[in-house]
Amino acid sequence: MKYIKIFEDFKDDLADFAEDHLAYLIDDGFSVKTTDSHLYGSGYTKIRIELEELLNSEHDKDFTWDQIEDKFVPFIYMLNRDYSISEIKFFYEGSRSVKFDNDKDIKELLSGAADKYLTRGSFYLITIMVKK
Repeated sequence: MKYIKIFEDFKDDLADFAEDHLAYLIDDGFSVKTTDSHLYGSGYTKIRIELEELLNSEHDKDFTWDQIEDKFVPFIYMLNRDYSISEIKFFYEGSRSVKFDNDKDIKELLSGAADKYLTRGSFYLITIMVKK
């Protein structure tokens, strides 16, 4: 039970961290959710970022890198500094994705060197795997 409590505290802290640092995206209609994930074993939390469906809107739920870059990159910088990021994945329509899953990839994302991979289309979901 002791370890379950520690993990729940971690998930709650991470949820608060994500909501605080992504407040501008949330204000722009994005949702930020944290869930337990056992994809890589125990002790991982997944952060899901997606654009909420707008009521009575003809717009779809896709978004571009240009729409989120200025708000997302500082969040990843802070998250990478305070937590252990295992993977960041951007999902395109048609089951395609771009994945950043090591320190070199995350540094490219933070430096802008990865922009060439992220400006090719629009996304419907971003997931970030964080290890306790």
